[in-house]
Amino acid sequence: MKKANKVVSDPDIRAEYDFARMKGGVRGKYAGRFKVDDMRPEYDFDYSKTRPNPYAARLRGDVVMVVLATDVAPFFPTSESVNAALRAVIAAADRAPALPPRRRQTKARRPVPG
Repeated sequence: MKKANKVVSDPDIRAEYDFARMKGGVRGKYAGRFKVDDMRPEYDFDYSKTRPNPYAARLRGDVVMVVLATDVAPFFPTSESVNAALRAVIAAADRAPALPPRRRQTKARRPVPG
């Protein structure tokens, strides 16, 4: 017959880090089996109060969001203007001649005194 384990919790430790109440104090990949429902109240989420995202319809398909810097944003009022400017830059880069690879400059070696 096994001995009953005494559960002793440290009063200074937060509940989510207190493994004394867990069976065997298991952590790692098996921690999900021993979940303790002592979540802080500010993290408690009420799913009944959720609303659908009003902007989700705009983001269908392959959309990438980019945040413009505040000094650049006044020049691009719409996403079409940003795309047109970027396409122009890409086209100009394709037409530009490729630069030859730069050679690394080596230091001149000093002659060995001898």
